[in-house]
Amino acid sequence: MVYQPLQPVDIESMVVARTDGPPAGAIQSITALLKQADPTVNIVRSRALTSQVAELRFSRRVAVAIVVAAGLTGMLLAMVGLYGVISHSLSQRQRELGIRVALGANRHDLMRLVLREGAIVSVAGSVIGTAVAFVVVGVVSHRVLAIPPMDWLTLVVVPVILAAVVLLTCYVPARRATGADPIVALRAE
Repeated sequence: MVYQPLQPVDIESMVVARTDGPPAGAIQSITALLKQADPTVNIVRSRALTSQVAELRFSRRVAVAIVVAAGLTGMLLAMVGLYGVISHSLSQRQRELGIRVALGANRHDLMRLVLREGAIVSVAGSVIGTAVAFVVVGVVSHRVLAIPPMDWLTLVVVPVILAAVVLLTCYVPARRATGADPIVALRAE
């Protein structure tokens, strides 16, 4: 297939060919045929369509990689901040945890208590975030054509990932806090 403009303009013509085999061999054969048909033809580029499509998609891939890197960096910063807040909160509650242990609570009960509080915060944040996402996507999708009206996979997967991150972040300080000796916690006051 050969594309040539209707009016003579100083632009390149393009030859597009479909092959059953590897494109490298077809490119060499077509180049040789074109040179044989017209030795004055100037072949600027010859490459497979897959490489041209990959070149066109490169900028989108770079943009996606930047967005993913920014998202992962944000999640890491959120995890560090959440870890610090929960660690500080549990250090402030060390006396309460010591009293609970003295009254018969075991480590699993304390872990369940701390993780349940983290899960409540996670579920509340997920519900509020999903509601805000519905509103924002509803408003933006009418104004920007590239945004689909509703991406259910994202609205399900993101809260699950964030809940897992919150629970993991709660688990580490909770495990450390529940390992403290109740006698030391009670004597500190």
